Amino acid sequence: MIPAGHEEQFRAMFAQEADQRLASLSRHLLALEEASGDDELIASVFRDAHNLKGVAAVVGLDDVARVAHAMEDLLERLRSKERLVTPGVVDVLLAATDGLVVMIPAVLAGEDQSAAAEALEHRIRLVVEHPEAAPAPAAEAPAGPAGAAP
Repeated sequence: MIPAGHEEQFRAMFAQEADQRLASLSRHLLALEEASGDDELIASVFRDAHNLKGVAAVVGLDDVARVAHAMEDLLERLRSKERLVTPGVVDVLLAATDGLVVMIPAVLAGEDQSAAAEALEHRIRLVVEHPEAAPAPAAEAPAGPAGAAP
């Protein structure tokens, strides 16, 4: 709980922390694409998501915490080897990170971001619950004739 009268100060501290965590998440996720079996790297990504979730919850940014929690759930499955790191899984985590980069300043400015949070959370949870739902990388997508309808 934030002491009364200090909300703005704590939110400013959160903004700094979030910037650092999101930059770290992006770097680590891009590295994870290259080294998918690196347990230490997976643990680092998990810690970043976990810390972001915790700090967002403390300052009352529930939508941010929801997205970070969904990321954490997917990352826990990677840590436990229940799921493999695939390009599709990394893409979903990178998309969530990018979504948070946009969401956090908007939330801090007082904008309702519940729909954006719900969409990001849904996309992550879909991959958590249905591994086949992870998008295939663009290079592996079947190429059809130009202009052909699927």
